[in-house]
Parts: sequence; C-alpha cells; structure tokens
Amino acid sequence: SSVLSISLSLARLRMRPPPPMSSVLVRALVAALPFMDTRPGPHAAPVHGAAFGHAVWALAKLGAQLDGPAAAVLLEEVSRRLRLRALSSPALVHVLWGLAKLSVLQTWHPAEPLLRTLFARILEVVPELGVTDISRVVWAAASLDAKPPALLLHALTARALPGMRSATPHTLTTLLYGLAALGYRPPPAFFTAFFRATAAAMRRTPAKAKNPTDINNTHDCGSSRSSQKGSRVASKTGSNRGLLGSSQPLPVAGSSHVTGRGLARTLWALATLQKDPPSTWLTLATRRLVQELPSCNAHDLTLAALGCAVLGPSLGTRQVSAFGAAVERQRRRRLAMQYERDKVAMVWAWGRLRARIQIDQEEKQRKPQVKGLQQRLRHAASAAQRKANK
Repeated sequence: SSVLSISLSLARLRMRPPPPMSSVLVRALVAALPFMDTRPGPHAAPVHGAAFGHAVWALAKLGAQLDGPAAAVLLEEVSRRLRLRALSSPALVHVLWGLAKLSVLQTWHPAEPLLRTLFARILEVVPELGVTDISRVVWAAASLDAKPPALLLHALTARALPGMRSATPHTLTTLLYGLAALGYRPPPAFFTAFFRATAAAMRRTPAKAKNPTDINNTHDCGSSRSSQKGSRVASKTGSNRGLLGSSQPLPVAGSSHVTGRGLARTLWALATLQKDPPSTWLTLATRRLVQELPSCNAHDLTLAALGCAVLGPSLGTRQVSAFGAAVERQRRRRLAMQYERDKVAMVWAWGRLRARIQIDQEEKQRKPQVKGLQQRLRHAASAAQRKANK
C-alpha cells in the first residue's frame, strides 16, 4: 500500500524520480502486483482490482522500463485476474491504457490472446464506461496496433453518444483520433454530436497559445502505430475514481480548452475517415488552428497540413503565411520533421495548400466577373419583360 501510494503521488504530480530511486520503486511495485487487493486468511475480501489497475497506471505514468522478468510478472498477473474476472470496469480501462503506454516505451508487446480476452471483458462492461474511459480504450487499442472486434467499437461509439456534449475537447479528439487510427468509421450520429460539441467548445473558449513543445517529448497524443512507435496515439490518463479507496481523485483527462494539437489531430482524423465536416465548422476550426499554431510542434503541423490539404478549407494568404512561419520556427528550434514519412507528407500537403490558395485567389478574381454577368442578365430580362408588357 505504501509503495503504491508513493508511486501514485509521483505519477499524479507528473514527477519522474531520479533513475536510482525510479528503478527501486518500479521493482518494488512490480513485486507487489501479486498482492494487490488481496487479504490473507479465510475471510478474504472480494478482489475488485482497483489497486491493481492503479498500479499499472502508475507504472505507465512513471515511464517504467520493465525488463523481461518484470514484464512477464505484469502480463501474468493481468492474465490471471482476467481469468478470475477480478478486474472492475475502471481497472480494466487502467490496465489496458497502462499496457499500451508501457508498450510504447519499450519493445515487449502483450500477446494477442491476452488482448482478445481483455477486449471481451471490456465489451461486457461497456454500459459502465464514460466517454473519457471510452476514449482511453480506443487510444490504447490503436497504440497497441490491436484489432478489437467491430462489435466492441460499435458498442463504444454508441455508448459515447449521450455524454459527448459534456466531454472535454481533449477527450473528443482522442476518441475520434483513435477511431481513425483503427480505421473504424463511426455512424453519422456520432459525427453530428462530435461537430456540435467541438463547435460549442471552440466558441466558448478563447484562443490561448502555449509555448512550442519538443516532438521528442513523451506526450499523451500521437499518431497510429502503423509505422513508428514514437508517434502513437495517447490520452491523458487516469480515472475519476478514488485513490486506494480514499476521496483523493486521479487526474481528470484533458482540458476544457481547444488546443492546436487537438485541432491538428481532429483534422487529420476527419481526412483519414474521409468525412467532410460542415463548412461553418471547418471555417471555425481553421481560424482557431491558425491562432493556436505557436503551440504546435513539427508533427502537429504535419497532421494539420494533411488535414487541411484533404478537407480543402478556404485559406487566405495570411493564414498560409502564418502556417509557414510556424514551420520555420520549428526548423529554427531544430525540431524539423523527425520521421521520414512526416517529411514526405509535409511536402505533399504544402503543395496542395499552395495550390489551394491559387484556386481561391482565382475564384475571388472571377467573382466580380460573374457578378457583373448576373447583373447584365437581370437587366436584359427586365428589359425584355417591359417590352413584352408594352
């Protein structure tokens, strides 16, 4: 209990202890996993799995580097508790998210039978999950490059619909981004609720750009695991449940503010799912993205460029100039495209964006000509009508 309390406190504060202490703490926490939520004696309490789920979550948040034996202990305990059906719905979410985060940080990967069993258990508790939990499940599946059953994804998206109006923009973005990384296109009602909720959030919160962040940092968002581990999707962590039975909550996922990182991932996800948003929503999102460009790193800019290039919003010269300035700032900070695919994608998207500007400018030049032609046609029609009346 003491080891878990220390680990959770450090994880909640996002503090990574020095390597010697971290190594000792991780070893102690892994050694304590078999004893989480168990009481010796004939009157043992039911194993509900809350502390075990928090332990896996803490290991992931602390960036634990698990060697072969430690990883084997963790996976064996997860498998044993799944067989005993000893994990509650919050613990199932914590365990899946923790395994995904740990898998991002190192080379080992949970076996497919274990993931299938975990997905089957989550399908049974879908009615107990909130939107935040659902977004974590979807992100974890995408990060693990798993293939969850279509029935599970359908149930998760249907369950998320009632709570999308009150969900944070980060939660909504993580949910859509994870679905896009999994290649699952949700039903039209999901997109309707998503556009309504995100538009309200963009109108409600003022633009607030943060300092640019390094692409090499470990963030809680990224892209799919289709090519490189460092760019996987991730989510803000934790559950709103108590800590070891106390009233102290784990951190709430996400923020109520719309960020440039979230908008970039939203546009990329819509482009990947080939879903054209309403024109008013796209205009609002594009304007807000331009305001939030200083907070985007190089990978965010790549995703934003791809999304805009595919979705085709009407961009002005100033907006693209602001985008180019953001890219140049990243180059000066030596944060230029880390992945080879980012370089190729940015070149393609940048060409599409510049071509789009030229098309928009030609349309603007053509509008006065069309307007003049329409006026002449109206005058001619009026003259013909007067002549017919006479």
